[in-house]
Amino acid sequence: MTKIIYIPLDERPCNYRFPVQLFFQANTVVITPPMPIMGYKKRPADMDALKAWLIKNTGDADGLVVALDTLLYGGIVPSRLHHCSFEDLSQRLAILSELKTQNPRLIIYAFQLIMRCPQYNSADEEPEYFQTHGKDIHNYGYFHHQQELGMITKEDQAQLKALNIPKEYLSDFSKRRLINQRMNIAALEFVKKGIISFFIFPQDDSSKYGWTAKDQIKIRQAIKDQHLTDLVYMYPGADEAGCVLTSRLVCHLHQISPKVLIKYPGPSCPSIIPSIEDRYLDTMVKYHVLACGGIVVDSLRECDAVLFINAPADYMRSSFSREEPGRGLAVLRNMAEAMAFIDYAYHRQKAIIIADITYGNGSDLEIYQWLAAKNLLDKLAGFGGWNTASNSIGQAIAMGYSYLINGASSAHFQFLASRYVEDIGYCGYVRQFIMADYLPKHPPFNYFDVGETDGVVAAEVKRQLQLFVQEKMPDLWERVEISKVQLPWKRMYEVDLEVKIKKLPKICKPLQSPLD
Repeated sequence: MTKIIYIPLDERPCNYRFPVQLFFQANTVVITPPMPIMGYKKRPADMDALKAWLIKNTGDADGLVVALDTLLYGGIVPSRLHHCSFEDLSQRLAILSELKTQNPRLIIYAFQLIMRCPQYNSADEEPEYFQTHGKDIHNYGYFHHQQELGMITKEDQAQLKALNIPKEYLSDFSKRRLINQRMNIAALEFVKKGIISFFIFPQDDSSKYGWTAKDQIKIRQAIKDQHLTDLVYMYPGADEAGCVLTSRLVCHLHQISPKVLIKYPGPSCPSIIPSIEDRYLDTMVKYHVLACGGIVVDSLRECDAVLFINAPADYMRSSFSREEPGRGLAVLRNMAEAMAFIDYAYHRQKAIIIADITYGNGSDLEIYQWLAAKNLLDKLAGFGGWNTASNSIGQAIAMGYSYLINGASSAHFQFLASRYVEDIGYCGYVRQFIMADYLPKHPPFNYFDVGETDGVVAAEVKRQLQLFVQEKMPDLWERVEISKVQLPWKRMYEVDLEVKIKKLPKICKPLQSPLD
């Protein structure tokens, strides 16, 4: 039995549960800390209990995938709120050395975010003063960065001078940034010493200028100076990183490196820059293929899997404000050719992975309709279409690699069906309906506060999802039922849902989900 210990970025399903579901196998187990010792949004994890749990469970483990934001600060949001000293954080990081001494064969993969600075006023995931001064703090960093580069205009200089940020707010934010940056660089020493075998800095903030951009420049230079560019990656992402590194570890333990052919629906699709990211799509896709443990190849004959990136030909739209498709979707792509190729590849025993990034924050019914027309709905190796392009791509690839290792199973189909329901049904459509039609009629609920995790809003989401799937996704409705819908952080941004299989596809072998 292969045993993998996994410390997630936080307790939301995409971080806490997805890797466990994806890599559950007859001979492999992925173990996470008990939910009671995990944090809850702004409340950090129980750090003493987490340390004790790690020491107890890694002694006989084969590998450890660890989000350093949780190991150091107690979670992704607490990493933006803490008042820990560099010395205390260094002691927390040192547990990795202790674990490696206790179990020398333990393979450790880690990831750590560079603290973001959103460009809007909201304290939902930031310090309370971001409710009134978040945008100003972002602009302060943006203008100062441009000033340092000699690029600032007179108009921007005037805006910088006019900013009125209380000194205590700016001091609190900048001190925490500096400590977090020092911990980012301190983690590189663990890579250099061989304690951490592979490391990712997912870019939760890919702004070209500002606080985070300056930190990224310093950390990139540190990676280069220590000759760690083959062991430390930095590219856009965050919530998919647990899936990505678990995939890489499982591939390593199985001694495989999946060969992937990348397919786009149009010649300009690879060169778009996805929303809130900082590089050409194709460059980022290849990072994810590699980080998950695979390699890019150029022919159908030699590949194990075809990765279809369903991207626009010009720019990503938002599922929150659907606009007319325009030339970038309707004219400059050839979906007929792309789906004919996908069908051809499947019938030549190639695994099919699809990341639908036509829209940010949700997938689209068009891809479902194409898959239904080609009779491929229950045959995909991987699918993702939620939140950012990187979130969708990294998770979909990890799912595809799991399929290559474990084959078609009931557990795989259950996760695939949940992706259709969540990514297309909830993220693509039902969430927008609830926001526009239901919440305005039911005060005091709003997008950031629905009162309860499992309350009346969650019940309405479940009802609307059932109606949507029944009407718009009838092929899926025949096979599954939606058994659970919750809103993890009492807001609309993410959903915690589960589906149960009513009718298993003939190609799937029995292997129950770890949730059953």
